[in-house]
Amino acid sequence: MNKILKETECWVFYSADGTDKFFKKFFGGEVGRKLPESFVVLSKDKTFLITSTLDIDNVKGFNGTTLSYNSSAEIDMHLVKIFTELKFPKEIYLNYSSISALDSLGYGGFIKLQKRIKEAYKSNKFKIKSGENLILSAGENNTEEDIENMRKVTVRTQEIMGQVFVAMKVGISEKEIEQLAISFLGEGEEASFEPIILIGENLTKGGHANPSDKKLQKGETVYIDFGIRVIAENGKTYCSDLQRMGYALKDGETKAESGVQKVFDTLIKAIDLGRRAMKPSKKGHQIDEIVRGYVLKSGYPSYNHGTGHPVGSLVHELGTTLAGKNKLRFTTMRKLALNGIYTVEPRIAIKNGGSIEEMVLVTEKGGEFLGSPQKKLYLIK
Repeated sequence: MNKILKETECWVFYSADGTDKFFKKFFGGEVGRKLPESFVVLSKDKTFLITSTLDIDNVKGFNGTTLSYNSSAEIDMHLVKIFTELKFPKEIYLNYSSISALDSLGYGGFIKLQKRIKEAYKSNKFKIKSGENLILSAGENNTEEDIENMRKVTVRTQEIMGQVFVAMKVGISEKEIEQLAISFLGEGEEASFEPIILIGENLTKGGHANPSDKKLQKGETVYIDFGIRVIAENGKTYCSDLQRMGYALKDGETKAESGVQKVFDTLIKAIDLGRRAMKPSKKGHQIDEIVRGYVLKSGYPSYNHGTGHPVGSLVHELGTTLAGKNKLRFTTMRKLALNGIYTVEPRIAIKNGGSIEEMVLVTEKGGEFLGSPQKKLYLIK
């Protein structure tokens, strides 16, 4: 995280009993639990934690300098010491934003923290700025270890979804498919969100519709939106988010009918076009335009959601959103992050339509599938 800061900048986190959700997200483990009034100060090269002496033994694994306090006066002393060591950075980022999802400091916390910083700086000049861009950048900032762990959860999710389609039979309901997916979870795994299953005519619904009692009939398509959440050996949480599509064969059929196959082929092509374009020079809305544009060009209606989102420790991670310019403008106008991981999930929302979702790693040469992308329809008897 420090690498996203300049020499003249610092980023100050303040949390009291868990008030700042990003404190927990970025510093995790014992440091991220509900500590009493605590501060983290990041510069380009250094990291400091200020917390109560009551919790000092609980944060021994913190990767930086840890300072403890018994009184409010000692907090102020530590802040003066830190800012002096950092040569009083000119720009200070705090976790406030006009975007509600990124505004974790709150008005009271902002006033309190601003006052402490002013007192610590004395006559030194500084400017307070919103940390929203830093929060978004940090959410997409994956290390090689993160990428490897994300590959593992992606592959594992594919295994589970493959098992579900193999076990699926004509006559099974959306709710039963949901329970089937959950039943294949192993030790230490949990669903990263409630599975979404839509069959046949229900493909016209929104992508977040709950599973119903609708049963799979011959000649119908079915798709599953599913992901898992695991805690790796490094103590960090990793999530996946994938969609797979299948078709229930009619009597005498050995392959999907032409209309269904066209839907599937269109989704596969749209995803691959988007994936190839996913370089750090591209903005979120540009990838949406490529993927959505191909679906429209193929004669299908537009889908009512974004083409993709970051994924990491959260299913819907912080960062650049792959959606139209008019959707979440602040995040869609940002560039993709090198080593960022995003979903690409076009949808053809018609009766017997479909939806496929892949997870893609951004590289300088273009996107790279984290796992094995779906290339063939699951055929169900």
